[in-house]
Amino acid sequence: MESKYYHTKTQQEWDWLFKHFNLVNENPEEYKWSINGMNTLVETPSYGTNNWAYYSVHLGITDFIEVSDLMKEEKQDKIIFTKEEKKEFDELKKDWATISGALGDIYHGHDFYNLHHSIYSKQNTTKSINLKELEFARAWAHPDLIEVKEARFAYKLKPEFIKMFNVTRSYLGINGNCQTNPQYYTAKEWKKVNDDLKVIFDRVEKRMTIYIVMAQKNSQEKYFGLRAFKSKKTAQIYLQFNQDIKGRIIKTNVVDYEEVK
Repeated sequence: MESKYYHTKTQQEWDWLFKHFNLVNENPEEYKWSINGMNTLVETPSYGTNNWAYYSVHLGITDFIEVSDLMKEEKQDKIIFTKEEKKEFDELKKDWATISGALGDIYHGHDFYNLHHSIYSKQNTTKSINLKELEFARAWAHPDLIEVKEARFAYKLKPEFIKMFNVTRSYLGINGNCQTNPQYYTAKEWKKVNDDLKVIFDRVEKRMTIYIVMAQKNSQEKYFGLRAFKSKKTAQIYLQFNQDIKGRIIKTNVVDYEEVK
């Protein structure tokens, strides 16, 4: 593995670098940052003891990495995607070289319902949409910052058991007890719940009815999802104002659930 040089201008950067690369300093009283101060360069991997060595920039080494830049990169906030959003993101990356093309596809609903709903939901304000577009742009430029989070669902006592137990607190709580407010579980967490409790609780799902305009480029091709609307009337108006589109409307349901955001 090729050696690299890292410029540590402060004691904090020196400490961070050692922790970041799991470097061991067996003699901190002798080998310390203060010897060369802000001119300190750390080499790793290295033939030195414990795979590192350090020098001064005055030795003429010019090809080095600023540790301060590495620290800034680490501090960047993660961009949270659901599994479905990440799948759509990856598809867009394959199809588009520019972010403008990708956002255009998302806005017009080309089979990217989850990202469309996240960014362009009618419930979002103009300011919120702008911020979500900027967040998407950050993900587009730095896909390594994307962190996929699982969807979480709440569980509620089945109606017959609410009546049997005569309770008002009907949501499954963290310790198996019932509580007033929903407690959300990932699929992995739900598997750990006692089997006896699984029998009397149902997953809470809010089903949304949406109307998808299906279109085809020509009569020889299959229909594809063009745009999604919350009302059939809006979908019909869209087709009326876009008469060049050979389209039809289908009605379907999607599950609206709590995401880890």
